[in-house]
Amino acid sequence: MKRLLRWTGFALRIPVALSILLFNLNLWTASSDTGTSAGLLDSLTEDLRRGAGDDMQALFPEGFVITHALVGFAWVDVALRVARADPLHDRALTKARWVLSRIDTDKGRVIFPASISPAYGAFYRGYRA
Repeated sequence: MKRLLRWTGFALRIPVALSILLFNLNLWTASSDTGTSAGLLDSLTEDLRRGAGDDMQALFPEGFVITHALVGFAWVDVALRVARADPLHDRALTKARWVLSRIDTDKGRVIFPASISPAYGAFYRGYRA
């Protein structure tokens, strides 16, 4: 009887595990509207130009770098989702490079000590990679 209950419990777990797996696969493979994403990212990039990174820095440590890095990563994602011939590809890469150029400034480095190894720390260096 114990063996039957154990196998029944195992058999009931399989559909649940498969459902979770399929749900996650759908999240990773779902297509997105890159035009909508680009429009939202344009707005966020303009916010960064107007000082949103400074505002985030005032709220939490590394706020300037994290905010710029997340927007930059999102632009790279847009570039990866469209064909190279699509004008959005070059626009997305241009925006991502601009964001990186903002991280790679004194303002981006100021909270990370240059004296540690690697210089400015792995956190800062990782966002520049």
